[in-house]
Amino acid sequence: MGYSLTDNAFARLRVSARARLNKIEEAFEDAVIDAPEAEGDLLKAKQALSSPKPRLEAEIRWLIDLSPKKADQALSLLQAGDADAVLRFLGTHTNGLSAANIAADACGRFGDHRFIGPLIEAHADITTDAVAVHLKGVRAAAGFAPVTVEQTQDVLQRLRTRHAAAVVDLLVRQDQPGSTLARLLTDHTGTMVDALVQAFDRWATPHLRELEEQARAELTALETSGTGDVHAAVALLREWDEISQPVQLHYEAKGLDEPRSLRLYTAARSTAVSLANDHAQYDRAQELSSALLEIFRELPSAKRQLIRDLKDLENLQQDVQRETRIQPLQAHVDRLRQDLPRAALLLEGRDWLAPDLARLDHEFAQCLAEGGLDDMALGVVRGLAIDLNAADRPRAAFELLRRYRERSSLQEPDLKAKVAKDLEILRSNADQKDLTRALEAGNLAVASTLAAQMLGYERDEKLRAQLVQIRTAADKKKAAQTGSYLGWGIVAILALVFFVFNAVSDRPSYDPPPSYPDPYAVDTAAGAVADAAAAAAAAEGVDDYLPVPNLPPAYADDYAPLPPPTNSYDSGAAAQPDAGYDYGGSPIFTRSEIETCLADDARLESLRVLVKSNSGVDRYNALVETYNRRCGSFRYRPGDMTDARMAVNARRSSIQAEAEALVAEWGE
Repeated sequence: MGYSLTDNAFARLRVSARARLNKIEEAFEDAVIDAPEAEGDLLKAKQALSSPKPRLEAEIRWLIDLSPKKADQALSLLQAGDADAVLRFLGTHTNGLSAANIAADACGRFGDHRFIGPLIEAHADITTDAVAVHLKGVRAAAGFAPVTVEQTQDVLQRLRTRHAAAVVDLLVRQDQPGSTLARLLTDHTGTMVDALVQAFDRWATPHLRELEEQARAELTALETSGTGDVHAAVALLREWDEISQPVQLHYEAKGLDEPRSLRLYTAARSTAVSLANDHAQYDRAQELSSALLEIFRELPSAKRQLIRDLKDLENLQQDVQRETRIQPLQAHVDRLRQDLPRAALLLEGRDWLAPDLARLDHEFAQCLAEGGLDDMALGVVRGLAIDLNAADRPRAAFELLRRYRERSSLQEPDLKAKVAKDLEILRSNADQKDLTRALEAGNLAVASTLAAQMLGYERDEKLRAQLVQIRTAADKKKAAQTGSYLGWGIVAILALVFFVFNAVSDRPSYDPPPSYPDPYAVDTAAGAVADAAAAAAAAEGVDDYLPVPNLPPAYADDYAPLPPPTNSYDSGAAAQPDAGYDYGGSPIFTRSEIETCLADDARLESLRVLVKSNSGVDRYNALVETYNRRCGSFRYRPGDMTDARMAVNARRSSIQAEAEALVAEWGE
């Protein structure tokens, strides 16, 4: 029965808590006459009421704050088995200690969870000082010595433990005891709630241990071979959660993860990650992760982590579908890469009816028709444009990217701006290359036309000034038809191209295509301008210029594509490359390494506008080459990138000062 008022010594002898020793003795003798077979138990009851320590236990567990008449009424209602009548009595005639004792008896006697709430509320009204004061009056009337507050507090603590055990005895006789207690705990707090959770946890521990062993066996089968039963694992985890909920809620109220549940959750999440990364079973990984979000919703860290996981899994599945749909376009672009010179000639001539370009048009149009592939399709074509630019065919790259940018409907504003910048740079590359060739060939009419064309879109004032000089020189040469101007004009354009390589107003944002999808991709640039003067520079002993990459664009954190099927979607752990997926050798940079690269980028940006002499340009190019080698291609976590940017922005002024000091050392 758990906790019972009828087993109390006062109830056995039918005496009031205020009865003196002689009354207790008389009550004992009467009780023995009525029930001689229970003399042993009755003797123990008399001794308990006659000795200070056991008497205190009996007093605390009795109805000391009720009159003898009310106490007898409460016992009668309990023994009559009328739960509703007892509930009404609790609501109108009791509070504090007596109410708690009656409710605890009713929990075990009736097996009715309606008494749990009143029991918790009654304990909230009990204070040690109030009980000690009441006991002082009761004992004075009975002729017994008073008790201390400390003694009272110890007995009250044991009473809470007894009452909590009575509640747990009630709960475990019902279905879903954990959920029932969890619902009650959401509306109550206090020391009684703590005692209930501890008592329930003592009962739950062996049951949870058995469930954990079974659940881990199912999870291990799923993780190692991918052939286990997700439904069986989820069913065991739900059963675990039903029992563990009260303890989980108790920890959640303190903002903590319940340790035992956290360990099992971690194992289950690891299985979901393995299903996605090791076995490419995205549907089952999503099914398990969705179940975990519901099952372990009382674990604060699990909720945050699983929401990210599910978003990553959703994007992974979408990207896998997109990769499948875009594969024909990727395959044709790969075929064009096999003969770049031929592809470049077709593009430079805008021969869109040629079979290779017509097929490219067709595959690109198919991607757009399927919907949702505009960005990815343009990325594939953009990769070919990068290769063309790297092969010193900027005109072909420009024509390619312009055609397909006009045909796609990009939704991301930052991406639109970035591609527009790519086209601007490629056009400048191509025009400068053509301008250099025209001057070297002595074709002054073409040179003048190109210079005028470039003046229509170039914004850099120094570059515009040089273009004006070239156009003026070419026009004078055409007018005068003298050899001296021709030589001067060629020298001018060579100086112009060399300067543009090192002083272009915005460093390039033209990037190679990321491997779809890669969450840590950092775009790398193909070049700020065309290598139109490469041959002339080489003749002077100048190495080819390696352009400064445009480090992660503003939209990278939000727009970065997700990992490939074989890459971890666990943002909390470093992704590991798997067989069959080419990461291009790019490492995952730490926050410190990212910050170093961003600081170097800012320093090069400052140097670019400070360098004036040829010797300074050589030193600058050497720094750029080092920068490209170290920072030209890497992967990163968006959070690390954000922190690194903030750190570098905070010391922009000191980086500018460093650049100025370095230029001073160079004697600029």
